Amino acid sequence: MTPNGPVIPGAVPSAALRVLVVDAQIMRRQQLRFLLEEQGVAKVSLAEDGAQAARILASELLDVVFCAWHLPDMTGLELLPVLARSSPNHKLPLVLYGDDISPRQGVEAVKQGVLTLLRAPLSKTQVRQALAVLLG
Repeated sequence: MTPNGPVIPGAVPSAALRVLVVDAQIMRRQQLRFLLEEQGVAKVSLAEDGAQAARILASELLDVVFCAWHLPDMTGLELLPVLARSSPNHKLPLVLYGDDISPRQGVEAVKQGVLTLLRAPLSKTQVRQALAVLLG
């Protein structure tokens, strides 16, 4: 049992995680919030663009960011330098997702330090696997 209710069988033990979801589409933000909470994540903050994400990063202590590849004001990959400048979140892992990330873009993202790439639309299994990578 977590503060958010029962943990789904097979869920990653992630009750203490604090996650930021950055996506321009409200339905995808809400869906990812649901999937994360279903895995037992304690706190999910939401941002609709890079600027809002930067404000949240400057004011909240977080453990990981799930970010769409395309945002209104930048790409998800361009969020990496924002993470590096944010205190206390300067070494925060970034999970990028999208439905049109090319192999070349994926290689570049991993080279730049992205934790993992996911294909949208996101599934419960993908979210569970990304959390497992994070928690090692």
